[in-house]
Amino acid sequence: MDSKSPKTLSGAIKCLGGCAIQGIACGSCGYIMGNIARNAAVARAKQKKFTSSYFLLLIFGELVGLLSLVLGMLILSTAK
Repeated sequence: MDSKSPKTLSGAIKCLGGCAIQGIACGSCGYIMGNIARNAAVARAKQKKFTSSYFLLLIFGELVGLLSLVLGMLILSTAK
């Protein structure tokens, strides 16, 4: 049975680095999106003319998470 675990120290460090990049970036992405949603809800409650275009900032928060996922997968795919 072929194992997917890294065979060398450099491969293990690449796996650790890829997983750390994904974890830290996706965690901060969730934190950023939560803050944006909280501030948007407070602004909506205080101002009736508040436009919902503020929620478009969530797209940029998601973009950070998606790019880190792709970068982490690229790093993990090169580990041997």
